[in-house]
Amino acid sequence: MEKIEILNDVIQKVNGVVLNESIFNDNLDLIRDLGFDSIKFVMLLINLEEMFNISIDDDDLDLEKLSNYMNLKKIIGA
Repeated sequence: MEKIEILNDVIQKVNGVVLNESIFNDNLDLIRDLGFDSIKFVMLLINLEEMFNISIDDDDLDLEKLSNYMNLKKIIGA
Protein backbone atom coordinates (compact mmCIF):
# COMPACT_ATOMS: atom_id res chain seq x y z
CA MET A 1 0.00 0.00 0.00
CA GLU A 2 1.33 3.44 -0.97
CA LYS A 3 1.92 6.17 1.62
CA ILE A 4 -0.88 8.27 0.13
CA GLU A 5 -3.33 5.38 0.39
CA ILE A 6 -2.36 4.82 4.02
CA LEU A 7 -2.76 8.54 4.77
CA ASN A 8 -6.21 8.54 3.15
CA ASP A 9 -7.22 5.43 5.12
CA VAL A 10 -6.06 6.96 8.41
CA ILE A 11 -7.97 10.20 7.72
CA GLN A 12 -11.13 8.22 6.97
CA LYS A 13 -10.68 6.00 10.03
CA VAL A 14 -10.23 8.97 12.35
CA ASN A 15 -13.10 10.87 10.74
CA GLY A 16 -15.36 7.81 10.94
CA VAL A 17 -16.62 8.25 7.39
CA VAL A 18 -15.72 6.59 4.11
CA LEU A 19 -14.93 9.35 1.63
CA ASN A 20 -14.83 9.53 -2.13
CA GLU A 21 -11.19 9.36 -3.21
CA SER A 22 -11.65 12.53 -5.31
CA ILE A 23 -11.84 14.61 -2.12
CA PHE A 24 -8.16 13.89 -1.40
CA ASN A 25 -6.35 16.70 -3.17
CA ASP A 26 -3.78 19.28 -2.15
CA ASN A 27 -6.51 21.85 -1.42
CA LEU A 28 -8.28 19.62 1.12
CA ASP A 29 -8.54 21.28 4.54
CA LEU A 30 -9.41 18.81 7.28
CA ILE A 31 -11.03 21.44 9.49
CA ARG A 32 -13.04 23.26 6.84
CA ASP A 33 -13.89 20.34 4.57
CA LEU A 34 -14.12 17.39 6.97
CA GLY A 35 -14.97 19.03 10.29
CA PHE A 36 -11.87 17.84 12.14
CA ASP A 37 -11.54 19.13 15.70
CA SER A 38 -8.62 19.03 18.14
CA ILE A 39 -9.47 15.51 19.35
CA LYS A 40 -9.54 14.13 15.82
CA PHE A 41 -6.20 15.83 15.12
CA VAL A 42 -4.61 14.18 18.15
CA MET A 43 -5.95 10.81 16.98
CA LEU A 44 -4.71 11.51 13.44
CA LEU A 45 -1.22 12.44 14.58
CA ILE A 46 -0.92 9.41 16.86
CA ASN A 47 -1.98 7.15 14.00
CA LEU A 48 0.42 8.80 11.53
CA GLU A 49 3.32 8.52 13.95
CA GLU A 50 2.59 4.82 14.46
CA MET A 51 1.88 3.95 10.82
CA PHE A 52 4.90 5.78 9.40
CA ASN A 53 7.27 5.38 12.35
CA ILE A 54 7.75 9.15 12.56
CA SER A 55 7.80 11.68 15.36
CA ILE A 56 6.10 15.03 14.94
CA ASP A 57 7.85 17.77 16.90
CA ASP A 58 5.81 19.88 19.29
CA ASP A 59 7.00 22.93 17.33
CA ASP A 60 5.18 21.55 14.27
CA LEU A 61 1.84 21.17 16.06
CA ASP A 62 0.12 24.03 14.27
CA LEU A 63 -3.47 23.07 13.44
CA GLU A 64 -3.67 25.51 10.56
CA LYS A 65 -0.61 23.92 9.01
CA LEU A 66 -1.62 20.35 9.82
CA SER A 67 -5.16 20.76 8.53
CA ASN A 68 -3.80 21.06 4.98
CA TYR A 69 -3.62 17.73 3.15
CA MET A 70 -0.54 18.78 1.18
CA ASN A 71 1.35 19.49 4.43
CA LEU A 72 0.35 16.09 5.82
CA LYS A 73 1.79 14.45 2.71
CA LYS A 74 5.07 16.27 3.32
CA ILE A 75 5.15 15.14 6.96
CA ILE A 76 4.86 11.47 5.95
CA GLY A 77 7.32 11.87 3.08
CA ALA A 78 4.85 11.20 0.27
